[in-house]
Amino acid sequence: MLKVVLMDDDVSIPSAISGTQIQGVLFNELVTKFSDSLLLHKTYRISSVTVKDVNPIYRSVHKEYELKFLNNTLIEVEELEVVSLETINFNFVDFKELNKYTDAKENMDALGIVIEVSPTLNICKKNNKGTTKKREVIIMDMSSRTTTLTLWEDLAENEGNFIMELIQERPIITVTHVAINTYKGLSLQTQKGSTLQINMDIESVKALRHWSKENINNKDIRSLISSTKDQKFNGAEKVKLQDIIGKSAMSFEKTNYCFEATIRNVVNDREPFMMIVKVRSMEHIATLATLTVFNDCQTLINCSLYDLLQLQIEDMDEFSNKVTSCKGKSFLFLVKIDNTQQQVVKTYFAVEELKELTLDNGSFHEEMRYAKKIKIEK
Repeated sequence: MLKVVLMDDDVSIPSAISGTQIQGVLFNELVTKFSDSLLLHKTYRISSVTVKDVNPIYRSVHKEYELKFLNNTLIEVEELEVVSLETINFNFVDFKELNKYTDAKENMDALGIVIEVSPTLNICKKNNKGTTKKREVIIMDMSSRTTTLTLWEDLAENEGNFIMELIQERPIITVTHVAINTYKGLSLQTQKGSTLQINMDIESVKALRHWSKENINNKDIRSLISSTKDQKFNGAEKVKLQDIIGKSAMSFEKTNYCFEATIRNVVNDREPFMMIVKVRSMEHIATLATLTVFNDCQTLINCSLYDLLQLQIEDMDEFSNKVTSCKGKSFLFLVKIDNTQQQVVKTYFAVEELKELTLDNGSFHEEMRYAKKIKIEK
């Protein structure tokens, strides 16, 4: 299957909305037939297509309709540039106000200069139904705020590789139909129907390039990346572990909190999908708790879930050693509070590793003798 995003510019009709976009879908042999005929930023006259309703399960560039290409579809190249890129009506999000877009119904786009790009990761899908590709890109807009943009599937592999090659030039990317990701704080992610273009020839990109030359070039990139991690919490209140445990649902005024803790033991060293860890408060050594952390092996043990599953098949002892390699390390944890149920539900995420603490075995066992062990709600 091949999807293309088309835009019209009917200047012959004064009342027409310039820059209306619609998605075109090609199946099976039509992908081979037309893939070389449809080039980016070229103008075509297309006839004999079917107009169909959009599947409500998936977001599309048009709220109601999409085009289905047929065997008798005719594609003719227009010699003159009828459609200008400047007529595209983008709805760029403001990075410093991502919380305002969490319940947005309209399509959203993102424009940012690339600060950092990570390698592609193989991620296991839900219920272990195969794998998909993921890549994280840190971008900045003209508000001087950075955010993480997660690219999925082909965008992670194809466009992500181009961005990686151009990273020294700090490319500017334009991404359509992004979504707010609330999994660990607030960030952006692509979805089905998203498109990504690098260094588009439009005024918004030119303005951001001019701004970046005056505001970014002399800045410490590491500080920009660090600020991204801080902003990702979106106002999560930093507390101590003992502030989280044992509180009733009515005691929590916010939904996001973060705290620092050191992992003292891994309870389930044979389970890849979730890690049950015993942690110690970094501020109060007598406070111990048990946390259930889902799908965070990349942060905890620097290993993707996909690679961990492969290791489980090949060498169970090595798998166990890998899972327990986070013992003795300290992390910043994010906890999301759901107090809408009868019993408060706390969901934990490992956000980043902190400086490792050095405690000898004797002092650790001395702590264990007097520590108050508390089971945290899952």
